[in-house]
Amino acid sequence: MQLPPKKRTLNPTYWPHGLLRRWHGNRLSAATFAIVTLFALTLPRPAVAATSIALTAGETEAQGTTGGSFSFLQLAARDRHRKLCLGYGTSDPDYVLELTEAYPHLRIAVDSNGGDTTLLIQGPRGIDCNDNYRRDHRDAAVTDENWPTGTYRIWVGAFNQGEQLDYRLRVFDPESLRDRP
Repeated sequence: MQLPPKKRTLNPTYWPHGLLRRWHGNRLSAATFAIVTLFALTLPRPAVAATSIALTAGETEAQGTTGGSFSFLQLAARDRHRKLCLGYGTSDPDYVLELTEAYPHLRIAVDSNGGDTTLLIQGPRGIDCNDNYRRDHRDAAVTDENWPTGTYRIWVGAFNQGEQLDYRLRVFDPESLRDRP
């Protein structure tokens, strides 16, 4: 006795923000393609221009206010070191940092005068996240070595959803501070 062929169903797999990554199963029919196209058109991602920042003499500074209800876990559940990307902000980056030269050491730090901030950085090395610089310091910071040239997108958020905290973002080479008198 021969069994009928097993039916395969369409199983969508999505990237964050609902973007279609691939379909498993049968070929897409014209009707399915139209539904997928309409679905993609009904959920456009808002284009919010991020502030461009550049390092001058190895450092830069910017000011802003956290806010938003978009969970950073939707951008990246974990970073390249397997740390959770906690916090809330906007779905679009707050800053874009263009490194035109590689830096052996770099620190990206948030100072909100004691607020509980978070940080997500996406660049050529992957994703870096932080929600507390140290246990006794609730502001976020990422300090690391070997920052290659390229574009880095930076999100500054608050640990609590919708919380608005004024902050100062500093990007600098911590090794250059040791050489100063």
